[in-house]
Amino acid sequence: MSKNKLLRISVLCLVLLLAVTVGVQAHRMIVEEPEDGQVKARFDDGSVAVGADVSLYDIQDELILEGETNEDGIFEFEAELEPHRVVAQDDAGHRAVWESGAEPSALDALPMWVRAALGIGILIILGALTTFFKSGSN
Repeated sequence: MSKNKLLRISVLCLVLLLAVTVGVQAHRMIVEEPEDGQVKARFDDGSVAVGADVSLYDIQDELILEGETNEDGIFEFEAELEPHRVVAQDDAGHRAVWESGAEPSALDALPMWVRAALGIGILIILGALTTFFKSGSN
C-alpha cells in the first residue's frame, strides 16, 4: 500500500471518528468529600446528580447509611457519622466513589473531553511513527 493511500485512509478514519463523537456529551460522576453531615454528588460538567443513590460505609466497609441526593445533588446525614467510603450511583450507570485518605490522580482533575483528546492524539502519533518507520524500511 502506498504512503499516499495510507495517509488518505488515516485522515478519513480520523474525520469519521471526530464526526461521530462530536455529539457525545459524556460526563463522569464525582463525589465530593463529606463535610458537616453532607456529601455532594455532581458531574464534571458542573451539573448536580439529582436522585443518585448514596451509600456510606465505615472503616470496616460495613454499610452505615443509604439514601438519595436531593435536587441540589446533596445527601444529608448526621454529622456524628464519619464515613470512610461514599459510593454514589444513578440509574444511567454513573458511579463514583470517595474514600478517606485516597489521593486523586492527576487525570481525575482533567475533564473527560481533554482525556479523550489526549487518547486520540496518542493513537495518531503511534500511527504516524509506525508509518514513518515502515517507510524507512522499504
